[in-house]
Amino acid sequence: MSLSADGASVIDNQRGRFMSARAGFAVFLLIISGTTHAQSTVRKGTTELNSGTTMKFHPGWYLALDPNHNTITSWSRTIASYRGTPNLKGFYLIQHWIWFEPSMNVYTEGSGDSAQGFAALDQLLAVSKANGFQFIVGLSGKTFGVPRPDAGSYEVLPAYFDSLATDDGPPGYISTATHASGNLVLTIKAYDAAVTARYNALVKAYGLRYDSNPTLEMFRDCTESANGLFNSHQIAQLPAQYIAWAANARKYFPTTGISLMINFMNSAAQIAQIYEGVLPYAVVIGGPDTIAKGLNTNYTAGSGKYNGISNIVFNGYIDANGNSPGRDYRARLGWFAETETPEEIHPGGSRGLAYQSPQNVYNEMFGIADDIAP
Repeated sequence: MSLSADGASVIDNQRGRFMSARAGFAVFLLIISGTTHAQSTVRKGTTELNSGTTMKFHPGWYLALDPNHNTITSWSRTIASYRGTPNLKGFYLIQHWIWFEPSMNVYTEGSGDSAQGFAALDQLLAVSKANGFQFIVGLSGKTFGVPRPDAGSYEVLPAYFDSLATDDGPPGYISTATHASGNLVLTIKAYDAAVTARYNALVKAYGLRYDSNPTLEMFRDCTESANGLFNSHQIAQLPAQYIAWAANARKYFPTTGISLMINFMNSAAQIAQIYEGVLPYAVVIGGPDTIAKGLNTNYTAGSGKYNGISNIVFNGYIDANGNSPGRDYRARLGWFAETETPEEIHPGGSRGLAYQSPQNVYNEMFGIADDIAP
């Protein structure tokens, strides 16, 4: 993934040779484009908010660690093995909620390879710093796989979620015993204020401990707005909870990047509600599903379509004709785009509906002609 303040600032990264992901790992593209807030000033290494607070901001490519090879030792060896790699700024790790909070209000457990929460993140930040890298961490409250009717929270969430009181009753998650879209089997009730309250407590704990750590580049919510287990009413409740999360995250991470994994909602109006609501908190949005109709196609201003990848990342809504009604947020919100290999690599030259490679995403974002992705 690549993190950039503008096209010119990372053109050398895009043109340079980036090492391919090694077996068992995914190449991700992270781009933060334009300003992270309408009145923010983006500078190399930092973003200065209206309040004068200077945020950590290190443009470049980031490589996602495989969450399934889940030992501190293996992740640390991988990080160290990439020391000195041209254009690689850091690493990114997504873990389930229970890794961050093993039990209620407990945010650290174990040591060495058995570590979770603070005990694990301390080690990963230390090895990243020692090898000259930044580090991004993402929390996921959902999981995919084969439905297991008696699986509870699928070891994704701390035990208290089983009895967490929400507006529609416990538990604090939704699971399915049948096939769901994308093989999704469980998700937190991200639309519910009780779940947001628990999430805010977790973010507060991590912010108080790690915001001052210069190596922690960003804290991401990786649960995704796209959710095949929610009904329309529940999806309509999501924007308010995302905005509440963003306000809390910025309070406790005043100098660290914060990001929401926004991909799909039911309407352009819901996307706009989220984006307008999080603007004051300099939130980075987007990823996964870096997908577009009209790949490599230039649309005219006012057509309701945006060039290539920005259809989803900056508007979050595409109708059957490929239109993206609503406002283009490229000049207002940061962009986090994820591209996994090999299943999301664009085959090249086909145009139309396709997943894209990291370089192709970059080219689309900054208007560089590229009919065939590398």
